[in-house]
Amino acid sequence: MKRKGFVFLLVAFFASAESIGMLKAHIVENLARLFVGKKRPTVFIHRNRISLPPSSKLSIETVKECEKADVIFTPDIDTLPERCRIGKNRFLFTLSYKDYLQHRDIATGAFFWQKGRPNIIINKRVIERLDIDLPKSYEKYVE
Repeated sequence: MKRKGFVFLLVAFFASAESIGMLKAHIVENLARLFVGKKRPTVFIHRNRISLPPSSKLSIETVKECEKADVIFTPDIDTLPERCRIGKNRFLFTLSYKDYLQHRDIATGAFFWQKGRPNIIINKRVIERLDIDLPKSYEKYVE
């Protein structure tokens, strides 16, 4: 009986991990599409901190070179090459609240996990500077 309980917990854990992975992927997809306005924006995940399913399952395309990305997600902006930080139509999201606070001048926003929940912050100054109109459903994330 103990063995069946362990197997059930193991299966439940992996199902939960897969659900969290898909949730992360959909948040990345929604943020990319929101800011870029393309049907299939390009996304660069610095240091592979977010695992995305194959691009065929999402309406984004992952790229291996940050220069080719419309949107960049990074855990640490300081380790991102300078050429990737600056781009006319490039949006930069950090995966850490601490990093977001240090780089508010250039970060479009932040997407991170805290207490087991996803958190999204959209930088009000960047939105105003780029004159981006957000849908009302995203206004609660603006800071």
